[in-house]
Amino acid sequence: MNDTIAAQLERLAADAEQHTKNLRFYWDDEGVHQLGIFIDPDLYQYVEKMYNESLAFAERCAELTALAQQLRSA
Repeated sequence: MNDTIAAQLERLAADAEQHTKNLRFYWDDEGVHQLGIFIDPDLYQYVEKMYNESLAFAERCAELTALAQQLRSA
């Protein structure tokens, strides 16, 4: 049972790590952060908030690898 849960956590963590990379790529490299120049500042604040909250959540999920390792060793 622990191995099954650990495997699921590892897949989730790997997906979250990829999601984190994608968020950073689109925000920085593709220039999504520059939308503030072109759209209403009130609207942009929500785009920026969604980016920051999504990034923080994905980073926390990516850390689930440590929990998976603990489950495997238990």
